[in-house]
Amino acid sequence: MAVSTSACLDAPLNVVKEYVAEQNNSSFLPISVLKSGQFLAIPENCRGGLIVEKKFYADLVGPGAAVGAFFDSHCTNIYLVGQVRLWAPTTYFDQQQAFRKRMACNRRLQTISHEPSSMVRAHEMLMLLYQWLGAEEAAAIPSEWVARLAGVLPKTVDLVKSMLHSRTISALKLL
Repeated sequence: MAVSTSACLDAPLNVVKEYVAEQNNSSFLPISVLKSGQFLAIPENCRGGLIVEKKFYADLVGPGAAVGAFFDSHCTNIYLVGQVRLWAPTTYFDQQQAFRKRMACNRRLQTISHEPSSMVRAHEMLMLLYQWLGAEEAAAIPSEWVARLAGVLPKTVDLVKSMLHSRTISALKLL
């Protein structure tokens, strides 16, 4: 579910303790929450995450990672992946942990983006999403969003998805 700047709501962020947005019930995360500058995080036990679009790229933010603050003040769009909860870490230790998790997410994306082959980048990004979310939920993410994460064209993601799907069908026929 994409959330654009035109669909944002202003939330009283000084009272945000936990914000719940679930893709299935059509609620959404207002982009103003991330652009506010407030330091938030996705709890460790949350299975969902965010794809945060910037001007020229997108970030994948998973469980335990920081969101908002200086990381996302210039975001242009948000895609909710599964059920997402946000909380405002209050202790220095919790903020450090969330910061480290966000840096780990960035390093994973950087490792994938350094691959010279666009097909391999798309494949690695899809495998990362499949491992994290499961095949069904990862397949539901639009190719345009996966392409932004991997730095490839959406048609490259579609091609890799079809190759993965046909390989899965072939493997099932062997059983």
